[in-house]
Amino acid sequence: MKKVLIISVALILVMAFLFSSCAPAATPAPAPAPAPAPKAAPKANINLIFSSGYPPPPHMDTTTQLWWVDEISKRTNNRVTWQKYLGGALASTAETFDLVGKGAIDVGPTQYGMHPAEVPMWEMERCFIDGPSDARVAQNAWWKMYDQFDTVRNAGQNSNQMLLWAHVIGPYNILSYTPIKTLADLKGKIIGGWGVFVPKYFAPVGASAVATAGPDRYLNLKQKLIDASWYTSPDTKSYKLYEVAKNYTLIGQPCPLPYSISMNLDKWNSLDKDLQDLFMSVGREASYVQVAALEKGISEAEQFMKDQGVTFYNMSPEDLTTWTNLCEYIPWDFATQMEAKGLPAHAMLQAWVDFCKGEGWKFKKDWKFTQ
Repeated sequence: MKKVLIISVALILVMAFLFSSCAPAATPAPAPAPAPAPKAAPKANINLIFSSGYPPPPHMDTTTQLWWVDEISKRTNNRVTWQKYLGGALASTAETFDLVGKGAIDVGPTQYGMHPAEVPMWEMERCFIDGPSDARVAQNAWWKMYDQFDTVRNAGQNSNQMLLWAHVIGPYNILSYTPIKTLADLKGKIIGGWGVFVPKYFAPVGASAVATAGPDRYLNLKQKLIDASWYTSPDTKSYKLYEVAKNYTLIGQPCPLPYSISMNLDKWNSLDKDLQDLFMSVGREASYVQVAALEKGISEAEQFMKDQGVTFYNMSPEDLTTWTNLCEYIPWDFATQMEAKGLPAHAMLQAWVDFCKGEGWKFKKDWKFTQ
């Protein structure tokens, strides 16, 4: 009997095992649905200070810079807005450089050419008195320099600034009390201008140059502290210099790029990458807004001055070539000084010449700085 009971229990256990192995697996409980990803917080609005020591519109250069400012706001749907101070309301042109570096101004035309100790290679294009008087050629060549040379791209960083873009201004000519028709007519004259290269242009022809800012030029002429003004035709019109002197000599000295539009470097580093890219790309566009304005504005300014009784003269090609030869030393002296500071001046000067030639410009001299 005991033996039968043991066999029966064993059979029951075997049968239970067989039934359990054939039973369908239990359906697992469904996994909980993943929590929805949190929505990105809206990006904070940014309010920046733009300041310029130059006059408000219709001043051409200010008009171009405000186009850039307003375009940034437009393309960010006013995420970026501005406080705008023009005509020196917040800072003069000379003060803007330091205040951008310190962060009291976020963005402005810092005019690196006025600060050669801090930005020594800026406006190196002025080395060539026979450089391009065509604004588009100069602007195209400058962007090629920007793309190739760290020295250009990083020009303001030692002064805590980020260079955003730069734009060209028109060629320089001479407005004078008495007619200046020839190179000989410059002898003994005092010329109002600005920049480190201006005295070097005029000394070889027996003239002297004194530094006078645009807003001061009218009074300097009226008080006869200077005999002539070396300036672009749009600026000559903008500052109403034609009211004081009535002779304008076309010499077509090169279109420089003095306007360095810069941003405080700390503020720049705080921007999202998409905004940094936008500031840069719109800056490149703005530089050609300026070119188009110049191509129209130069002829309009010259016609306006003629209508105001200004007499125009053209200095002869022969005199201009003589003048270039007299100024041959300028780029070489500049290169020697800059190379002594460890800057690649020879390579940069050669690149500038090559880029301008590639844009169709013909120099009066065959400049060569590298083998």
